[in-house]
Amino acid sequence: NGQTRHHCPACGHTTTQVVEDIANGPGLAAAYGQTAEILLADANAGSPRAIHLIDHATQELGRVLSILAGALDPQAIIIGGGLGSAPGVYFDKLTHAIRAGLWQDQGLQITQAALGTDAGIIGAALSTQTTLLTSQGEIT
Repeated sequence: NGQTRHHCPACGHTTTQVVEDIANGPGLAAAYGQTAEILLADANAGSPRAIHLIDHATQELGRVLSILAGALDPQAIIIGGGLGSAPGVYFDKLTHAIRAGLWQDQGLQITQAALGTDAGIIGAALSTQTTLLTSQGEIT
């Protein structure tokens, strides 16, 4: 059928999708048949189909993030990228889905990345700089 099957050796579960396929911009755009920007605009305008796709995506991603939060007990979850940095329905529904999946919500902060869609590239540049300075003995 052309789909990649993912098999988890730990639990034996096999699926044809992973969260990344469902909840990222390209995955949502493919499911909607439009760009992610159009999907978000339509969802924010109340389109039932766009909202349904975002509901599904945020429920899946929220489930995974709530499991990680339960296991790692972070003080905050910072959501970035194009979808996560966009104001409106995607971030709101993702925040709700994360909180709904927590065993206990002990003040976990869920916020958008201050650097927006540039966060990843800035982090990569800082990581490279830190590695270079560490290898030169300037940072210990």
